[in-house]
Amino acid sequence: MSNSLAGSGKRFLSSAPMTRRPAWLSLSWWLAGAVLMLVLGSGVAWGMPSQDDLWRAQLLIGGCLGAYGVTVMATRRMERVDIGTFHPFVGVVTTVVAFGGVAVTLLFARTYYSRSFLLTAAVVTAVWLVIGRALKHRYFKPVLAVESGALPVSAQAVADARYVRLDEPSLSGVRVDGVVGHLDTDDPRWQRFHADCQVRGVPVHNGPQVSEQLTGRVSLEYLQSGHLASFKPHPIYMAVKRAMDLLIVLASSPFTLPVVCLTAVAIKFDSPGPLFFIQSRIGQGGERFPMVKFRSMRVDADRAGPRFAGAADDRITRVGHFIRRTRIDELPQFWNVLKGEMSVIGPRPEQVAFVESFEASIPFYAYRHLVKPGITGWAQVTHGYVDSEDETRDKLEYDLYYAKHCSIWLDLVIVIRTFRTIITGDGAR
Repeated sequence: MSNSLAGSGKRFLSSAPMTRRPAWLSLSWWLAGAVLMLVLGSGVAWGMPSQDDLWRAQLLIGGCLGAYGVTVMATRRMERVDIGTFHPFVGVVTTVVAFGGVAVTLLFARTYYSRSFLLTAAVVTAVWLVIGRALKHRYFKPVLAVESGALPVSAQAVADARYVRLDEPSLSGVRVDGVVGHLDTDDPRWQRFHADCQVRGVPVHNGPQVSEQLTGRVSLEYLQSGHLASFKPHPIYMAVKRAMDLLIVLASSPFTLPVVCLTAVAIKFDSPGPLFFIQSRIGQGGERFPMVKFRSMRVDADRAGPRFAGAADDRITRVGHFIRRTRIDELPQFWNVLKGEMSVIGPRPEQVAFVESFEASIPFYAYRHLVKPGITGWAQVTHGYVDSEDETRDKLEYDLYYAKHCSIWLDLVIVIRTFRTIITGDGAR
């Protein structure tokens, strides 16, 4: 019975059907937003537009409609991989990028465009996204029946849902949108209950998989119980990701090279020693490679052996504190990306001594080496730096989540969160 129901948990992970909104209501909302965008944009740009205005601006209008559609689709897809912690900042950044792309395209095409129409359309889109999400969280929270012990309290605190505790295999008098349970149970009463729910159209989700999606981490205890899922990324995704890595490095070089030059000068004036810190790290497949970064510590920092960097580490130089907080010290790793040793996004590569120690003491630690290490990653933007083995164990669960669910949409969320970390300095050491 558990095998026949296992797919319901998978559908939760892929489509996140935790919603009480009818499909027609969601479609109507986004169509109304598109109409409002066009009406307000036209009003600000032309007042009451004439037929000539509309004909002249047909590429502008079409581009804005396309940007609106891309923004809605992209934010909805990113929300599915970042349930519970999706931030309006993601929607605003996506809107700016989409409409900025339209502006650049029209500019280089040397065709007609209106700055006031573009700006108004972008603002309406961003505001409509924020309002729609606020209304969804206030009025359309799903009701989930949770079997005892099937979903940790920490996961329930993350999700925007209402929960009903289920102590007996019955939904008598209770209307719910889904059941979160133990699909591997041997109790025939609960097995019959799960089957009855499926027949009645009430989806049954596997508790550990739901917890995994809500918290963004793969429980080591769940893996230890024998639930070893495939962590191998799709080869097409890996090819696309490699192309995106090269594009990001090359496209950002006009901005990063001046920062690299200024940082090099600052390091030389701040403390004696080399510009770069090169250290052997463990990459994909457990292979060693020389990782390069700007030196942010004294030259004798590792004299007593490798150790974690603390929040107030006296080995860090004055310039080092700044470049670590803003992640500028990681910019030289673009060279590792060009060589194919690293990716822009992935688990952070660890020192050889740490890896050998963690593989001996933390189960499944080697699974994080199934994907290329990255300059930034899911664990970095979600958990931050660690300075102990216990925190490393927690961080590993986030790394395993990325190794298991890595996708273009999750990568986009990580990129946007990384920019937020650079701006705020949150999580950096």
